[in-house]
Amino acid sequence: MFIDIDNLDRSFFDRLFNKNKSPKQINLARIQKTIQKKKYSELGFIIYETFKGYRIAVTGDTFNPRDKQSKRMLRDFRSDYLYRFLCYRQNCYRARLTPKPYRIGQRRLKMIFPNRTEEEQLEHDNWVKEYKEKSYNFMTCKKVEQYGRFNRNRILDYHDEICGIRYNNQLA
Repeated sequence: MFIDIDNLDRSFFDRLFNKNKSPKQINLARIQKTIQKKKYSELGFIIYETFKGYRIAVTGDTFNPRDKQSKRMLRDFRSDYLYRFLCYRQNCYRARLTPKPYRIGQRRLKMIFPNRTEEEQLEHDNWVKEYKEKSYNFMTCKKVEQYGRFNRNRILDYHDEICGIRYNNQLA
């Protein structure tokens, strides 16, 4: 399971008692507190920082995006409403592996599919090449902490490789 947390809102309590903490610091503390709950003690967690918030990889069980336990867990971690909706609707968990083009200064490209002319295909191919060159200097997320009984697997290895975890690049 992947959990996406981008809603970095500050409650009245946070504004009153955590004036010196950023919204990201407050959310990280919330995530850590939720992980420590007894009901999650048998699971493994990796917390990743993203450009706008956090992503959590969860192992130790299988998670059906449409069952009550998974929906409750996404709410417990204050995952974004849109992310929860998409997980349920598409019956899968999602994690962006490559940077959003606008965050790395990549120009927009009008997508034409499936019937591109040769000129449109060449423009698309050049855009992809330029995007790959620019995105090489960025990472989509970086590992923050690991908790519990965490099991590495091919999915997480692939995730970390494509996201650029081993490089200390700028988040995008």
